[in-house]
Amino acid sequence: MIKYLNKIVSMSLAVIIGSLVSHSAYGNDPRINVWYENSEPEYYSMPAHKVRELCPKTKYTPLGCTHYVITYKYTYKTKRINGEYEVTDVDMKFYYKSGDFYVYIVNKYPQGSCEYNAIKKHEELHVKVDQTVEIDLVKAYLKTCITGINHQRPFELDFAVQDCAHGAFEADMEVRRQRNKDIDADDNNHPNFGRDCR
Repeated sequence: MIKYLNKIVSMSLAVIIGSLVSHSAYGNDPRINVWYENSEPEYYSMPAHKVRELCPKTKYTPLGCTHYVITYKYTYKTKRINGEYEVTDVDMKFYYKSGDFYVYIVNKYPQGSCEYNAIKKHEELHVKVDQTVEIDLVKAYLKTCITGINHQRPFELDFAVQDCAHGAFEADMEVRRQRNKDIDADDNNHPNFGRDCR
């Protein structure tokens, strides 16, 4: 189970701190560069009623859930043709960062117990999904999008690039949403204390 808290930061100059994974140049297209940085989740034990408040409602009584915030930033530059009336060759740098990564588990089960570890194992399936950026998907989306906005007038360009960035972000998030739904839809992925903690 997961709740998405999407914080979107657009049109800002990115200052990147820490270790980034760089994926530059989609195919032979030097216009697109994508970076991402993940934070490690923090695990918290809390009363069951608090977990129920924080976790989305499903057919299961929530024993735990994962919350995180993912942000994106981008910068771009252009070359101008025909004076200032048209723009071509949009170069784009796109930055992802996941943060405020929290996993909540009911405190009915002590840390280190079999039940706690079974719940944690399920939540770690979500963590893995949430730490995976679909780099190729993002690049392919941006490649198509920025190719389509070449030769626009400058005053139209900011909105077009912003739409490209947001579209790439949402395309990536939709993959995460579906993968998390698939995890929760499979009963075998959920803790089964009778099976796991004999």
